[in-house]
Amino acid sequence: MFVALFVILAGLQFAAHAQAAYFFEPDVSAVRFTGVIVQLLLTSTFLAVSAALMLGVDSSSRVAHGQTGGFELSDLQWLWRIPASGAIYFVLFFAAGLIIWPFVQDFYTAQLEQQRLGLLLFEWEHLNGVWFALITLPLVRLVPGGWLRAGITAGAALCLIRGIGGLVAPSPYMPASIRFWHMFEVGWSNFVYGLAIAYVFLPRRPRAEA
Repeated sequence: MFVALFVILAGLQFAAHAQAAYFFEPDVSAVRFTGVIVQLLLTSTFLAVSAALMLGVDSSSRVAHGQTGGFELSDLQWLWRIPASGAIYFVLFFAAGLIIWPFVQDFYTAQLEQQRLGLLLFEWEHLNGVWFALITLPLVRLVPGGWLRAGITAGAALCLIRGIGGLVAPSPYMPASIRFWHMFEVGWSNFVYGLAIAYVFLPRRPRAEA
């Protein structure tokens, strides 16, 4: 349980900090970014330990006794599902971005004019989707029951950690009004993506509960 929680916490926060640095501070120093990573690892460790203690060893014991099942996928099925998960994320990212674009257009147009934004690479977002799927799978595997329950759990984790959690605090790069629209954007799209990960990777039949 601790490992699964640490992986998703550290992985999502790392992606968020790396993307923010790329877009808003492309000339960030190695020393500053290293300090951010160290702080990220310490925070993720503390939160993962706290959450694991609160949840107890129940989930871990279910895995040890084979009660949560596995992904039951062949090598070929893994081969197409991993890149497909990235494509699903990109579609959701693009759709969510189109919805909020009229409300954030002026801000990003001004940022581009001042050359304060890195280039938006669509390949980056596809890789983001693959990365988020891989770091979410350990958590998905721990959830008993059917794919829907696992998907809701994964979606909530992605929505809160990757989406809303990273945008609540004030930012020197983004005013509150823009952060609000991005919370809406990444909140619903990441939740739906969590459902999609569980649907794509897990068997349809319910898995046994303790």
